[in-house]
Amino acid sequence: MWEETGGGLFAVRLVIGLLFFAHGLDILTAGKQRTIDFFAAFKVPIAQISAPLAGVAQTLAGLAMILGLGAQVGAIAMIALMAGAIFYVHGRFGFPNINIVGQQDDGSPVFAMPGYEFNVALIGGLLAVAIGGPGVWAIV
Repeated sequence: MWEETGGGLFAVRLVIGLLFFAHGLDILTAGKQRTIDFFAAFKVPIAQISAPLAGVAQTLAGLAMILGLGAQVGAIAMIALMAGAIFYVHGRFGFPNINIVGQQDDGSPVFAMPGYEFNVALIGGLLAVAIGGPGVWAIV
């Protein structure tokens, strides 16, 4: 079995970093207005500013996690962002990420907004990096 001290932390920070980087980049490019409208609909304070700021934070924190440069700071920032996402959006929809609320006439499911399950999973990985550091192969 392959064993590398800190290899697990590297894998966690790489995968989570890629997720945040891609999501943040989407907010800053194609999804900017969509995200502002989404934030406004869920009463996130100052949506015109907080939505692009969330995109910048996710992009930079994701890049920090990918490179391992400032990964712990990026992880802590994303824990705060995920707590905000749970508070303002996902918490009211319960725990399940796949939130089936009904069924179409053809038997296909009707989905509602995802709950906070995925946010909790991300927080778990982010805590591992925040506490354990970036692991191996990091620009420290």
